[in-house]
Amino acid sequence: MTVTAQRNEGRKSHDFRLFVLGQCATALGSSFTAFALPLLLYRQTGSPAVMGAGFAVGFLPYLLFGLLVGALADRYERRRLMAFANVCSCLVLLAAPVMTLFGPVPVGVYLAMGFLLTTFRIVTGTGTVTVVATLAGKDDLVRANGRLQAGTSAMDMLGPVIAGTAVAVVPAVDLLLVDATAFILSAVTLLLIRTPLTPDREQPGQAAGDLRGRMRELGGEIGEGLRFVLGHRVLRSVSALMVLVNFVYAGAPSQLVVLAKTHLDAGDRQLAWLYAAGSAGIVVMSLCAARISERARFPVLTLGSLSVVGLCTAALGLVPHYTAALFAWAGVAAFSALFNINALSLRQRIVPDRLLGRVTTTSMVLAWCAVPLGGMAGGLVVEGPAGVGAFYTGMGVLLVLLALGFVFSPLGSVKKVSEIV
Repeated sequence: MTVTAQRNEGRKSHDFRLFVLGQCATALGSSFTAFALPLLLYRQTGSPAVMGAGFAVGFLPYLLFGLLVGALADRYERRRLMAFANVCSCLVLLAAPVMTLFGPVPVGVYLAMGFLLTTFRIVTGTGTVTVVATLAGKDDLVRANGRLQAGTSAMDMLGPVIAGTAVAVVPAVDLLLVDATAFILSAVTLLLIRTPLTPDREQPGQAAGDLRGRMRELGGEIGEGLRFVLGHRVLRSVSALMVLVNFVYAGAPSQLVVLAKTHLDAGDRQLAWLYAAGSAGIVVMSLCAARISERARFPVLTLGSLSVVGLCTAALGLVPHYTAALFAWAGVAAFSALFNINALSLRQRIVPDRLLGRVTTTSMVLAWCAVPLGGMAGGLVVEGPAGVGAFYTGMGVLLVLLALGFVFSPLGSVKKVSEIV
């Protein structure tokens, strides 16, 4: 390896650590918001349907803007794009605390905040996938994704515990200020990265300067990403599985507050520890993901993980005991993380850099198009006679059946992510 190559590798390694630091700051702040927003909605309404609606509204931006954001991520410098999105997220989070100075904050404001935060999260999430692929290289993706997931999940674990304690002495709405500050810190770390993060493009945009020409070119780029996903049999199969899984599973996170409050009779601090248990499961699994992936075939890592998620989800509904729920929710989160890390690493390895932003958001849109409907349906089911316990049990059974149904799909032909060219 030449001296220049060694310097480039050293710079990439330094920048990756800096990037992880910024993402950990964002994760810590976002965990405060993830704890506070559902709690604020539940305190104001006490309605599972509203909780489901809030979860659904939070995913609508993927359907509305996902494909467009992917095309933009493949056009522009990703570091600045992500920093801009972080600053915008900070401004959104300041809205509710400021409004409390003049009176109660309407439920619609919280729903709008969730919508806008998700919109900017699409930008940062797409950027994260592409940045990791650039800084880590194609041969170390599972390990790099695992380390990033472990770091951010550790913050996800710490955040709810602090938030659950803080909410006893400060208004829940003020917890959003922590997230606003974290977004600014993350934006600073992004701007300190020195490795070029401009996507490789075969040809820069040469469309006519008028708006119609630019939109036509942008539409062609979006279509290229969509064709790549639908034309690749493994990516197509993963997307089909995720559509079904997300429709069934959307109710799990959206109704967790209802499960804790009504099925487990948990207080705010116990709710915080339930969130933390899930993050702890993700941390442990993320640190082990690379080693597990080296020894297991891709179908075991995905369909096997999905089966375990289903069993743990069913246990949440069957056993109305708080301690058992902590372990069950940790299992749900841990094996969901193992599935996601390997599916993400598969995509990063096989997709060219110039297409990665578009393919990432196309996969998101296809996979999460069913989430709003699933979240709304989950809220209506929980409000019905079956109750939240039976809802989680039925959800878990359906997840196991889906995993078994995809055993003979193209997913079964993939060996290991590291062996894919």
